[in-house]
Amino acid sequence: MKFLKMFILLFYINVANADTYMIFDKMHVFIEKDELLLYGCEKKCSAMDSIKKFKTIKLDKYRKPQRYANSLGSDVCSHVYNGGSILGQAENKDRRAFCLFKDGSMIEINSLTSYLKSKKIVRK
Repeated sequence: MKFLKMFILLFYINVANADTYMIFDKMHVFIEKDELLLYGCEKKCSAMDSIKKFKTIKLDKYRKPQRYANSLGSDVCSHVYNGGSILGQAENKDRRAFCLFKDGSMIEINSLTSYLKSKKIVRK
């Protein structure tokens, strides 16, 4: 019984620290982990694998003749991580962009941009 109460408490704490967005007509709960807003990364996921794969990114190498499409996070998502950019909407109508990976895991683009800048991963 004590274990069940602890589990319920931890569940509500995690949900309280989570953001929920409607994507593809389904609600997705995003959890903050390592400064990133993530979905589908409770265990192993392509989103975290992609981030850990690159200690330094020279973005010019990936951009070829074009400049930034939208944001640093968006460019890294599509050109480096080979993810797709999608939009999600919260209940309060707040819309956010997400980087979608082949395994269904996702990273919120603004948190990815902040992470890449704070860790000084991207080089021009």
